[in-house]
Amino acid sequence: MLITKEREKNRLNVLENGYNITPHLDMNAQLFTEPLTMVLKSVGNRVSEIRQDGKKRFLKKDTDKVLFDFNLYGVMIQIRFI
Repeated sequence: MLITKEREKNRLNVLENGYNITPHLDMNAQLFTEPLTMVLKSVGNRVSEIRQDGKKRFLKKDTDKVLFDFNLYGVMIQIRFI
């Protein structure tokens, strides 16, 4: 299935400090126009803010994870902890 193949091509590079994530996505921009949702496990309520392209991202906090939508063709995602 096409979606499965595209999903498997996704790569994320996380810097050592864990604050910046740069998406490297080889997905077809004409097929995939909606943001993707990222799940960060084991960070829970420690995340104070997430930004991408200079804009604050809405995030949903759970006890052991954080969910947020991101622009798959955007620039670095900055994650700030409390």
